Amino acid sequence: MSKTTIYIHCKRDYKDVIDIRDYIVNAAINEGKTITVTCGSFPGTSIYTPEELKNPVKISRSYKANFGNIEDYKLHSYDWKFD
Repeated sequence: MSKTTIYIHCKRDYKDVIDIRDYIVNAAINEGKTITVTCGSFPGTSIYTPEELKNPVKISRSYKANFGNIEDYKLHSYDWKFD
């Protein structure tokens, strides 16, 4: 696995859009990394550059985290890139 890429998996899409939690997006942007996403409802992968991550389709309201060190988070929505 590349040290310049963050790998994540989403269970499903919503109308050809996937959601990535804000703390993952912010880490990728701050560290200059891409995010490579696999999704249970799409074939292949979709890769987002730091520049693309700065422009989500939508940002959700805050959600309370149920576990981990994060108190709350927002979901950044991105169009799935069909290869």
